[in-house]
Amino acid sequence: MKNIALTFCILFAVQLAYSQDTIRVKAFDYNSQTRDTIVTFPEGTDSYRQILMLYNMRCKGARVSTGSNRNLGCGEWDYSCNTYVEDNSRTDSLSASTADYFISGFSGNEYNYSNSPTNTHYRNIQKKATLNMVTDSSSGSVGAGNNEVTYMIPISNNPESGYAGKSQFIYSAEELIAAGVSAGEIDAISLNAKNVAQVANLQINIMATSKDSFQLSDLDLQGFTNVFSDDISFNASNKLITFHTPFVWDGSSNLIFEFSANSKPISLLEIESHAIDSTVGIVAFSGHSLYFDGASNYVEANSFKGILGTNDRTIEAWIKTDKVNGEICSWGNDASGEKWVFRVNGDGTLRTEVNGGGLNGTTNIADNQWHHVACVFSGTDVSDIKHYVDGVLETNGALTNRSINTTAGINVRVSRGINNRYFRGDIDGLRIWDEALTATRVADVKNRLINPHDERIVLNYKFDVVNSDIVLCSAINSKPGTIMGNPTYNSLRAQQIFKDFYISPYRPNIRVHQGNFDFTISEVFDFDLVPNHPNSVTRYTIKSNVGTNIDDEKVIAETYNKWDADKKEYFYDENNVLYDSASVTSDGTITVGQLNYVRRWPSRLEIMSFVTPYGIGLDLGAEGKTWTFDMTDFTPILKGEKRIFLSRGGQNQEEMDIEFLFIKGTPAREVLDIKQIWPTQQYQPNFSQILADDVYFPPVAFNTLDSAKSFKIRSAITGHGQQGEFIPRTHFIKANDQNFERSVWKACGKNPVYPQGGTWIYDRAGWCPGMATDLAEYEISDVSGGDVITLDYGIANGEGDSRYIVNNQIVSYGKYNHGYDLGIVDIMEPSNKVEHALNNPMCINPKMKVVNNGVNTVNSITIEYWVNDPSNKRSFTWPCFLSTNGVEEIHFPIDNGIWSSAVPGDSKFYAKIVAIDGNPGADEDASNNTYVSEFEFPEVYPSNFYLFYRTNNAADETSVKIEDEWGTVVFQRDNHANATIYRDTLNLGLGCYKLTIDDNDNDGISFWANNDGSGFFRLWEVGGSIFKTIQPDFGSQSIVNFTVAHTLDVPEHEVDLGYHLYPNPSTGQITVDGGDMQGAVPTLYNSMGQEINAPSQRTESTLTYDLENFPSGIYYLSIVKNGYTWTQKVVKH
Repeated sequence: MKNIALTFCILFAVQLAYSQDTIRVKAFDYNSQTRDTIVTFPEGTDSYRQILMLYNMRCKGARVSTGSNRNLGCGEWDYSCNTYVEDNSRTDSLSASTADYFISGFSGNEYNYSNSPTNTHYRNIQKKATLNMVTDSSSGSVGAGNNEVTYMIPISNNPESGYAGKSQFIYSAEELIAAGVSAGEIDAISLNAKNVAQVANLQINIMATSKDSFQLSDLDLQGFTNVFSDDISFNASNKLITFHTPFVWDGSSNLIFEFSANSKPISLLEIESHAIDSTVGIVAFSGHSLYFDGASNYVEANSFKGILGTNDRTIEAWIKTDKVNGEICSWGNDASGEKWVFRVNGDGTLRTEVNGGGLNGTTNIADNQWHHVACVFSGTDVSDIKHYVDGVLETNGALTNRSINTTAGINVRVSRGINNRYFRGDIDGLRIWDEALTATRVADVKNRLINPHDERIVLNYKFDVVNSDIVLCSAINSKPGTIMGNPTYNSLRAQQIFKDFYISPYRPNIRVHQGNFDFTISEVFDFDLVPNHPNSVTRYTIKSNVGTNIDDEKVIAETYNKWDADKKEYFYDENNVLYDSASVTSDGTITVGQLNYVRRWPSRLEIMSFVTPYGIGLDLGAEGKTWTFDMTDFTPILKGEKRIFLSRGGQNQEEMDIEFLFIKGTPAREVLDIKQIWPTQQYQPNFSQILADDVYFPPVAFNTLDSAKSFKIRSAITGHGQQGEFIPRTHFIKANDQNFERSVWKACGKNPVYPQGGTWIYDRAGWCPGMATDLAEYEISDVSGGDVITLDYGIANGEGDSRYIVNNQIVSYGKYNHGYDLGIVDIMEPSNKVEHALNNPMCINPKMKVVNNGVNTVNSITIEYWVNDPSNKRSFTWPCFLSTNGVEEIHFPIDNGIWSSAVPGDSKFYAKIVAIDGNPGADEDASNNTYVSEFEFPEVYPSNFYLFYRTNNAADETSVKIEDEWGTVVFQRDNHANATIYRDTLNLGLGCYKLTIDDNDNDGISFWANNDGSGFFRLWEVGGSIFKTIQPDFGSQSIVNFTVAHTLDVPEHEVDLGYHLYPNPSTGQITVDGGDMQGAVPTLYNSMGQEINAPSQRTESTLTYDLENFPSGIYYLSIVKNGYTWTQKVVKH
């Protein structure tokens, strides 16, 4: 976060019309890179009549997003964007509970356990061939080296490499024939052992092949004939190994001899071997994989942040899982385009995603089988990602494209990742490369034991160091990691080995025996015991942190391993087929209960609930749009250094400029305190959690301040989820015996921020895209300072996914400071404010709101108003019955004379309260009696034009109406026909008009998400061309105020009829002569084109007007005679 200094200035009466000193405090501007900052608010003894927040929003760089560049300007989607102020002097808290036990791999409440390890049993059939006699034998040797090599029969006593191994060697037909081996049965082989060693469960398999070398991308792991399966002892001599089943050689094929064994020898077996210069020998050891329980354990690199930006990368690993939605490897920040997540998707396919985009695969990998998976990226966008499964390029599934810019966030994680999606199953050989591997290379590395000195590998986790929480990294620049949680390792049995092969530079010297071998076969069963995964049991207690802003801590009391007694021990035969099971004896039961604790954090008060607009096609202009919100209720909080932040997802959709105005003066009543009734933490409780009335919104006994005189509840609620967003529901707040009830629903069809992309017109629960949330305010009666108020909140009903963001606050006030105090809240018309854009610009009667801030009821309000020039003011008295805190909407009388002093581009409408109940001195605080509203002129249209429009396929929804300034309907049409073009000719006199297009289904005449088709609406000058196109995606209503032949556009002489006007300028009386006045029709207009009635006298040759009682400004005199018009501009001083 950053600190923003406090600045002081004088804000004169321009837009907001406050004459007192005003302190301006900037929180964010359009260049701010953060939405979380420390702001210094004013402190001291100054009193503030009002605090306002100017909430400015602009599309990024003042650009406009398009369908192909969806986040160029405003963000594509609508997101909640709520503003909070944090008060460290207070604490918000929430009751919570958590399980007192965590048992990995277990999800129930009653855990029956065994103290003794359990196993899975794999049966091996050892076929012992006892040689009785050999006749007519022959033999031939291949290889004559004298190298003593330990891995020809790959057994190991190294726990890191595992105790099982597999090797394969090719002997060519040419070599065998040269050694004297002939087609037919091969009965035995001899190997020359150089030491004494025991090999348990040695398996020898043979396969005929056309291969003359190995390709690690295309190994033969099935299709062999087993010829030997037995324990065997080697002495330091040639050892004859008699086959239980002779192998029949065709005499022309090459042969692959495969040796595998599950053995943990005291000493390694050395076999006499010869060096080879071709890839005819490969070896692999079982190694280990790390098992992830899907709930608690993961690996995190100690410091490695992953590959960032748009740099090329490849992630590849072997995985075995039966669970969807598990993260394989992740890093970065969970912001648009900034995270990098490689995971198993919800449908079991691969998915690589960044925030806001992702690519899915099509192959199911959640089938509990081993798969090699890889994602390769080279480019700039998600569409540049490729997936591989088992070395084969994937056919792409769903794609949501997004630009990629991976940033440094969390360290690289295996499992869990950024979004806490834990992987369940085994992972082995996870590698990150700093290049985009080719398809050929991906296929090659999947089975290969990788050279740790390859500079392209930036991370290489083999998971071979067991009994440790440290993960070593086999890369040049080691990036070790740490296992979080309890590690469990698995190791492949020898026959299952399929990966981590390397090329052997040696091959065993082998003698092949043929002849008549008489032997006796006896079968002996042997079992490999594979330990079952234990369940890690963790018991917790709670450490209280009461009196702080810190959550109570969940502390580990003890951790130990148990085995699930409800899971049987299983027995598999030599073909890996289940044939038996045995129950496990339970040694006890753990019952999982709940521990109650308290969550705490610095108090967060929501000061604004806003939802960002749908951004595609939306233009907020170079300066953006500004909303004004009253923050006076937060006076006790907005002092000193405070954290201000925007949250809930939409904070970075647009550029934000937020400024606070502290207007000095005496408030209507002192704000003594404001508190959150229930915390506004980052959750969206479902309706069922609200109805439960226990955790999120339990009844609250609120102790009021002794000095408080009155109390108010502020409530802002928005609904989310399919059923929560689009279904109105009744919410209530109870304060003692008072029940404040409302339907949380907001009509969006008249949203002034339009057109937007998306479904902006749909009504929603308390919010609309591009608008502030509705704020409900309830004054609590019959409560005195020191009393206890019982507060409760609830909802009438709900269903499905009905989630709500709920903000309920209680404000405590001191006494009212004035008996009589009226304040102008806002001028809605005329106005340049975005809130009132639907009805502006206007040229008819102004409207404003007034609030009674005093104790006494007001029965009438006398108001003066003018435009620019106070000497041109008007006044009127508005009758009312306005009690304390009451708000009155006042409609000004139509008086065209006030517009005569307006100036295009620099017009300000002033309103001033000058008397209450006829008493000019009654108002005890005149500082809020004047308001100024900047405004623009309406457009000027010709008097003769067409309404040229086409209806859509729901024409019965649409109606068109034009009213003049007196509210008289001069044109109206409804009962339209579908998909029909209309051209209605209008001939309008000088004046002000309002064109209203209504759609009673609230979806305009063109909307992408319905089946109504598309219409259009244009204004076309008679004898000319189209001069205005009205946006057809207007929701409920489109209003266009306009003037006809606006006086600023009237030429001084349309035709010369010989008339002469004098004096001009004039202080009052003007005279026209020089022409025949018989049959002439004169009309006098003000500068807004509105006709005025000034005293006049007329003869056959002269015309006189008296303007003495009319305001200074511009006027126009029009004389029509014999079809010709003469017009003269008049300046009145």
